[in-house]
Formats: sequence, C-alpha cells, structure tokens
Amino acid sequence: MKIAFLASFRESSVGGESRVALELAEMMAQHGHDVVYICPGEKTGLVVYPNGLNRFYMACVGDGEVVMANVSGKHLRQLHQFLDEFQPDIIHTHTYLLIGVVGQAWALRHNVPFVYTAHELPTKLSDFSQGYPVAKWTKRTFLFKAIVRAFYRHCSAVVAINQSALNDLRQLGYAGKLFQISNGRDLKRLNAYPLPTRDTPTRQLMFIGHVIPRKNQEYLVEVMRYLPSHYELKLVGYIGHHGYHEELLQKVAHYGLKNVEFTGRIDPKLVPDKLAEAHVFLSASVLEVQSLVVIEALAAGKPVVGLSNQTVDEFVDESCGVAFPQNTTHQAFADAVKRVAEAPNYEALCLSARQKVQKHDWDTVINQTISAYQACLDTKPAKLPSRSLMIQIYSGMTSFLTGIIYWVAHRAK
Repeated sequence: MKIAFLASFRESSVGGESRVALELAEMMAQHGHDVVYICPGEKTGLVVYPNGLNRFYMACVGDGEVVMANVSGKHLRQLHQFLDEFQPDIIHTHTYLLIGVVGQAWALRHNVPFVYTAHELPTKLSDFSQGYPVAKWTKRTFLFKAIVRAFYRHCSAVVAINQSALNDLRQLGYAGKLFQISNGRDLKRLNAYPLPTRDTPTRQLMFIGHVIPRKNQEYLVEVMRYLPSHYELKLVGYIGHHGYHEELLQKVAHYGLKNVEFTGRIDPKLVPDKLAEAHVFLSASVLEVQSLVVIEALAAGKPVVGLSNQTVDEFVDESCGVAFPQNTTHQAFADAVKRVAEAPNYEALCLSARQKVQKHDWDTVINQTISAYQACLDTKPAKLPSRSLMIQIYSGMTSFLTGIIYWVAHRAK
C-alpha cells in the first residue's frame, strides 16, 4: 500500500502528535508499505532515506517546537507535483492545520481516501493551545469552529485514540466513519527494562511533558513541599511557556526545594532510558487525550500517581498506582506517592503496570490501521466527492496567509 503521512511539526519534535505520526510511518515502512512522511523542514523537497521511509519536507519558519510550514505558491505546487507522481492509496494526517488542510484538498480532488487521527478533543481545542493567548482566542471563534467541522466532514474516516476521544467526536456531531485505534509504543524495548529496585535511599519521581500550564507542573512542585528530601522530582520537557517556567523556578526557590530539577528537553528516543531512573511516575495534567509518556511509564514498569484526566482515568487504578480527582489536596497526593513508593507489594504494582498497556504494541496498532485503510478503500466513492464552499475557502486562505507570513518572516531576517 502507498501511504502519505502528514504532520505539522518537525520530525525532531518531542510532542505526542509528531512522535506518533513519525513512528507509525516508520513502522508501516518496516512492514513493507511504500511510505512518505510529509512535515516541515528546512527546504521544500523530497529526501530519500536508506531505511525505507522517505521524507517530503515543506520549508518552514519558527524556532523550537512551534513552526509554520509554507503551503503557498511554489512550495504548494512542489507538494502537489510530488503527490501527483507518488499517487498514494491513502493520505493519513495527524493535523487539521496547514499541511493537513492542503493534503485534504489534494485528496478530495483525486478521490483518495483521507484519514485523520485526532490528537485533541475537538470540542476542547482552546484548552490544547498551550498557553498562547492568540491561538486560544482564535480557537474560540465561530468561524474557526465551523472550519474544523468542515474539515471533519471531508475526512473519509477519523481515528479516535480512546473512548474519550470517540465520545467527543460524536459530541461534535461527526457522523462519518470512525475507528478506535490506540497510540502505539515500542513495548518490546520498554518491557525489557528491569523493574525498579529500592536498594538506594532515594526515591526518584518523574514527570515528562512540555512545561506549559496544561501540564500543571505547578501542582507537582507544591506536592514536593509535603515529601521528605530523599524524594527527588525530575521535571523533564521542552520549555513551551517561558513565563510559566519562570513562575515554577520562583516557587522552587521560595520553598527552598533542593530536590526538584528541571532537566529541559530530551530526544524522544531517550525517553525510555530516562524513565528507567524513576520509581514512580507523576501526572497532574488537566487534559490528556492519551498521553504517550504515561503509557511508556506503565510499560517500563512504573506505578503512576496522577490527577484525573482522560489518560489517567483510562489506565490508572489501585493495581498500578493511584488516580485522584483534580481537586485533591497536595498533602493527600504526597501521602499517596509515599504509599506507592514504599508499598510492600511494590513489585506487583510494577508488573501490573506493564499489563495495563499491552494493547499498545505497534504490531497490533499497525494491523488495526491497515484494516481501517482497507475499509476506506472498499467504500471509496466512484466519483469525486464534492467539496463544501467552507473547505475551499479554508484551503485558499491557508495557502494565501501562510505565504504572506513566510515572506514577512524572511524579510525580517
């Protein structure tokens, strides 16, 4: 099968969307499919890789994790020319923005099934804006909501990564083809790590995620006030909101917490190695559809203590940790951390944690995904599907406005 994957972040991004999109593409290539991964890069064009997964990069502007691909003018024509030559059987996007929009437009014109994996809850898009005021305001507008609904209507199928996402899609009003397929992880590697031991006097606690308000690291810093000094917390992740990071550092200094460390960004491939250091994984995130790091922590045999969100509610119970309501006090959370870390049945908690995520093996996810693709191909309309005026306007505006932004950004340099 010939598959084009689309993502809105550079392949080096540590975000869940880009990690899943890239790894899914890599696994599809390893399973013998003809795959290309389309994402932002330094220069527009195809790059052939010896491992079988080729990339088509779209020139972009932006620093760090936040970039904008140029989907206008000659860049868009180059992408369309490549797709015309590649002739994918399926286009699978992991974004509804920029690259996802122009990919959908091409798919509609060529009657190619277009599949979208929703990494956000569509009725709560403003809550995923990572603290950027302009993005949050935009996502609350009627026009934006209408555009998102139009994008969904023009998908051949949508992949919901868990029951919470599926319910939210139906709440949005999406009535099209819907598949529930979980995020995949490299369970063989994660399961191979030895279970944590408590031979040392210290207890290592860890959270991995962007340093942004939605991840709620502030709560974990407050929790550390109620834990002994031999409990050490590592907060691993890209600084996505510098003002929030500064507030956290001030809190740590104010409370005199010598056992809290911000490690900064790490390469996604090193996440399993970092998790191997932990005794207990903590999560206070207020919103997570299906957190990769929680799945990875469980697969690595780490009990989880967390506040209620879509991921914690899906995986965590007394057999592998503790799940609390979001209004839980810092003291109660800290007490639970100590109970888990010092539990007589700690090893049983670690083994149970691994059992919780067995369905996330990549082989299972690949088979389910291919079945979804085949279902889309089997029901492909005989003639070109119609495009609503809203989606045509959205596609045109996307190309025009990104071209202007890209030009201004380069002029500023």
